[in-house]
Amino acid sequence: MDSAQVSKIFELNSAISDWLFVSGFWERLNKRMGERFDHFEHAEVAISELPIVRDEIAIAQDDLRNKDTSFQFVRAQIPDGSHVYEHINRDEAIERLKSWDDFLFSAERTGLLVDFEL
Repeated sequence: MDSAQVSKIFELNSAISDWLFVSGFWERLNKRMGERFDHFEHAEVAISELPIVRDEIAIAQDDLRNKDTSFQFVRAQIPDGSHVYEHINRDEAIERLKSWDDFLFSAERTGLLVDFEL
């Protein structure tokens, strides 16, 4: 991607990013848009595809609203079979996803090139 085309960067924290993988967000998006998004990869997203991503963000926000104010998920499994858990504050996660949605809406309006680094 030509760095001259990018004027803004939006970064999700690692806990929310990992929750999006665990919750099926990227899997659903891959089903709708074709297999393009994978952990530790990056992919450009066309302006015309941003409404699809924003729709999935709204679904993720609704999913979060049905959770306790603080919840945990299995972030990783280590070789001995035990799990590493991540705790997330629901309201902070919803707000961060709203900020991401706002960023994508702005990109959609201005024609800003979007690249997801997962």
